[in-house]
Amino acid sequence: MSAVLEKNLELNGQVDEVYQFIADPASWALWPSTGKVPGIVSASGRVVQGEYVKFKTTDGSEHEHFVAELIPTQRIRLQLKKVGLPLALFIAEIQDCFDFEPTETGTRMRRRFEIRFRSNVIAETIGRALFTQHFSQALDAHHSRLVEKFSK
Repeated sequence: MSAVLEKNLELNGQVDEVYQFIADPASWALWPSTGKVPGIVSASGRVVQGEYVKFKTTDGSEHEHFVAELIPTQRIRLQLKKVGLPLALFIAEIQDCFDFEPTETGTRMRRRFEIRFRSNVIAETIGRALFTQHFSQALDAHHSRLVEKFSK
């Protein structure tokens, strides 16, 4: 069982500028901690299809994103398959997909964030409400930082 969060974001930057920013692991530290969901402290690696990007979070845990799909200036799809503790107790996989589309004023970024839980029992009792709420707040916080970045 899984939970899906979808968000659309209008940014003032041009598509290639927004895409390059998201595709740069050094920019991932923009992802803030929201209490229940840790922020990203650092990331290393290259966003190249078939490779892994390692990152460390504010709670000290370490994770790896697999770059599952990459279409320059159009799409980045990451899979968090090697989930660190404590998330590994509940979550089997997270997919984070960014789609970029030019608009008259900049870029529309469509983000689809899917959490696949380890079991239906966990998904029903803990996952659906709790994780969806906390990850939704985390995505909103990250998106606020992106809007600030591209409003200058």
